[in-house]
Amino acid sequence: MTIRLFGLALSVFAAFAASCVRGASFSAPPLDGAETWLFAFIPKNDTASQPFVVVYGKSNQMENQVFFSASSDEYEMYALLYGCDSAKLRMLPGFHDQKKKEGTKPIPDGAFGAYRSTGTQTGQTDWAAASVEEVMQALALLRIRGERVTECLYDVEIRELPNTSQFTARPLAVSLDVERVLVGIEAGPFELITENGATSVELSTTTPALAGTVVDETIWLIGSGGRVARGELGLGLTILPELMVKAPISTAALGARRDNQSIELFAATDTPGYQSFRDDQWTEEGLLQPLPGILTADIVLGANDTFYGAFMFQAYVTVFDVNRSYSRIWLPEDTECPGCESMLALAANADGSVYVSSTLGNLYAIRDGQFEALDLVLPASATALSRLAGKFLLGNARGAVHLVQDSGELCLVGEMDRVISEIVPTSFGFVAIGKDQLTNDPAAPKPTNVGVLIANEPTCTARM
Repeated sequence: MTIRLFGLALSVFAAFAASCVRGASFSAPPLDGAETWLFAFIPKNDTASQPFVVVYGKSNQMENQVFFSASSDEYEMYALLYGCDSAKLRMLPGFHDQKKKEGTKPIPDGAFGAYRSTGTQTGQTDWAAASVEEVMQALALLRIRGERVTECLYDVEIRELPNTSQFTARPLAVSLDVERVLVGIEAGPFELITENGATSVELSTTTPALAGTVVDETIWLIGSGGRVARGELGLGLTILPELMVKAPISTAALGARRDNQSIELFAATDTPGYQSFRDDQWTEEGLLQPLPGILTADIVLGANDTFYGAFMFQAYVTVFDVNRSYSRIWLPEDTECPGCESMLALAANADGSVYVSSTLGNLYAIRDGQFEALDLVLPASATALSRLAGKFLLGNARGAVHLVQDSGELCLVGEMDRVISEIVPTSFGFVAIGKDQLTNDPAAPKPTNVGVLIANEPTCTARM
């Protein structure tokens, strides 16, 4: 079967048509108000034919008509729909040959819809809606011409919490639900971040604010001096028994899981050891005592209601299962620099998968009780790690927040010249929080206010 497309003005999607040498034809997929449409043709079981990509831009005009032909007795066709101009996606309208790879790049993320169709000599199946993620995987080896995307398509706002420059502890960023994030510091101020921006929240100056977690709309908070509270925003907080700490603390991590009908907390601070909270009392677990005075990394809840805890600059993760037994998972030894690699941050996926970033800029998945290295090259070690719709969000000590795209490439969401300590996914994007640079240089800039980076969903994914 030979397919020819011709006479296509890129500004007119509905005019798309094709003819085949044996009288067959194929139709255009639904356009759904797209600004840019990427069409991919993949021959099946035919080594003589080549796949190709055509990009149509609603706002782009062509000086010449587009012509191409392809021969195949069996083929698959895919369409990706984008809500923004092809120029914003840094991809060129027109035909993209797959014979030359030099100067090309993967198909960009950001599509809001996808379709798939198949065909043979006897005709084409109707276009059927498909998962954008699955189509991106099917087209992972195809390339297009155009400028490489170095910036993500998020709408970013960077704001400061006023009068927080002298604050030295880790700032709070906790998800109340998928639409709201509470940020703040000990003694205030506090702000509530939503899709519409930030609003001030009046809370007591004694509100614990080093770490928090939410279970069934109840927020649990721990703060300096080991103070603990729970409650609902706007309805007040109940003070609970304090953590058992032997010195002032400035960082903390907190996780929660259900234990039958009750809630169990698992906490760590920058004083040695882990503690669990059950039946309204804290218990020192005495687990794998970390060195005092180091920064807490994270505690996350993985598969099978298992806690994973890690301290910055330690070389292992602590695993604490539902049977209240614990174990260590050690980082693999670097043969070129033994003892150089240590932990920085943890993240858990919705399916319970756990991921780890290290001081050498590596990313690992924890599988079957072992570290499995992921093939990603990071611009800097990730001091904050999170997952958003199956993708990695990475924050570093220079204040940059990157997203790992489906293609495996990184794009820069934004930066705010502060150590990123937390990234919280939301329904509208995500919120990152950070404080001063990590430095012992007396000539370093003066302390800065706490910074908050608010990233709203890429405008390119919205239907126009």
